[in-house]
Amino acid sequence: MKYFNCIAAVIIILLIINNLYTLRKDNKQLKVIIDKHIINFCNINKEFNYLSMFNKKLKKDISDLKEIAGLSTVVKVNVTYYCPLAGGTNSDSNPNKTALMTTPRPGYTIAVSKDLVDKGWLGHKVYIEGFGIGKIEDRMGKSIRGNCIDICIGTEKEAIQKGKRLNINMVKLQ
Repeated sequence: MKYFNCIAAVIIILLIINNLYTLRKDNKQLKVIIDKHIINFCNINKEFNYLSMFNKKLKKDISDLKEIAGLSTVVKVNVTYYCPLAGGTNSDSNPNKTALMTTPRPGYTIAVSKDLVDKGWLGHKVYIEGFGIGKIEDRMGKSIRGNCIDICIGTEKEAIQKGKRLNINMVKLQ
């Protein structure tokens, strides 16, 4: 019995040593995993700091551009599209001339509602969110009210496909 107890004690000690060795080995693997996560966290933190810095710089650049270009007027507009040559979709009786007596240019010429004409937007270059830069050279029908614009494009089919966009930022450039 004494001999059996000694063997049991040795086996228990060996099991404890084996468990300690396994635990130590697992700790090394765990340490490697933790180190990888720490490195990833540091990289993510660096990227976040870079993006924060970039965002601040971008906001400053936009602010500077507004100051340089005199961008003080921004309005929300409802955007539709027209093709002057279609003779139907949002066009008037003379498709070859705008209210400013210019030739309408697809992708550049913009017509505005009476309300925007009354606010002094006619004749100005503008930036339209999601579209780009254009010039307000034409008027929409007198019955159109609110902050509405019509962007000149090449075909009636395209005008119908593009439909209507609501609450889009328009910025007066000059």
